[in-house]
Amino acid sequence: MSPIFQLLSTKTPIGRLVQTRARALRLSRTDLVRRLGFARLQAGHTTLTALLMTGRTTPTIAAKLAHALEVEPNLVDAVLVATAQQRHDEAGTRGSWSDSVPIEIGSRHIPRSKLSARSPHQFSSRRFARRRDTV
Repeated sequence: MSPIFQLLSTKTPIGRLVQTRARALRLSRTDLVRRLGFARLQAGHTTLTALLMTGRTTPTIAAKLAHALEVEPNLVDAVLVATAQQRHDEAGTRGSWSDSVPIEIGSRHIPRSKLSARSPHQFSSRRFARRRDTV
């Protein structure tokens, strides 16, 4: 068995949950990647690192986290919402056009605003304005 789960420190709630549970279950990163259902380990490690460092994930991975970490799905949902709220607060955004558009995580619906701290309005409008001017 490979060494117990270790990674750089993470500042996101979902990253802390994943690290804490993986250590408690004595899982290596590879064990966790396999539990998440990745056939290609490199892709799984890349996805896991992105989750731990940024707190962002796909609905597919979010749905598999509870089983992989042996916790209740509601706990993972709550931690994902807390992570999204942290990103939202750090970005300094308040509300967005997508707040009312829900997404699915497994069979649960979560408002998109709780999972994404970015709105389309945060992208540089000057960049797009320049593009329109040159056309």
